[in-house]
Amino acid sequence: MITARISEYRSNLSTFHNRVLSDHEPLRIIGPSRGDIVILAAEDFQRLQESITVLKDRATLNSLFEGRSAFPEPAGKGSSDIKDVFTDVMDDKHK
Repeated sequence: MITARISEYRSNLSTFHNRVLSDHEPLRIIGPSRGDIVILAAEDFQRLQESITVLKDRATLNSLFEGRSAFPEPAGKGSSDIKDVFTDVMDDKHK
């Protein structure tokens, strides 16, 4: 993630804008008195929203996992149980 102070961001708006769009890397603007904000390219934000929607929908997540099981497991991979694959993004009630 790119980080800049708000004064630096104001002075280099166009440069930061182009960098966020071309590198697809978020920009964190540090605001000392009002807090920080993060700027994303609209395309990256849309993809993030779609990922969140899929991860929230258990049926869709299970469907994707079942589709994945139709393909052979790459050598050296561990468990393919959905709880093991998605353990880092599932909340406690789904584990």
